[in-house]
Amino acid sequence: MTEMEIINGRIDGVESMIGSTNKTVHSMNESVKKMVILLQGNDFDKNDNGMIGEVTELRARVARLEKFKDRMFWVVVTAATITGLSLPQLVSYIIKAFSHG
Repeated sequence: MTEMEIINGRIDGVESMIGSTNKTVHSMNESVKKMVILLQGNDFDKNDNGMIGEVTELRARVARLEKFKDRMFWVVVTAATITGLSLPQLVSYIIKAFSHG
């Protein structure tokens, strides 16, 4: 084997490794694109907000529910004051009124 053949063999080995690396990088690139679509949502589907949009929407819903809970507390306290019932009596009355039994 001549020196040129040895060098060509090494070059072929390096080319093979580069080709394998290119396939790996391409595969990783596709995986990253899928993750970005999952997180941000699909650009072509306007109803798809992705996971980030869903978390933002859920935070807004939780904030609205917390405000509602705070308001309901004051409604119950006000109703108890107006009716002259204690809070446990009023809560018991409300539960009985809305129960199906």
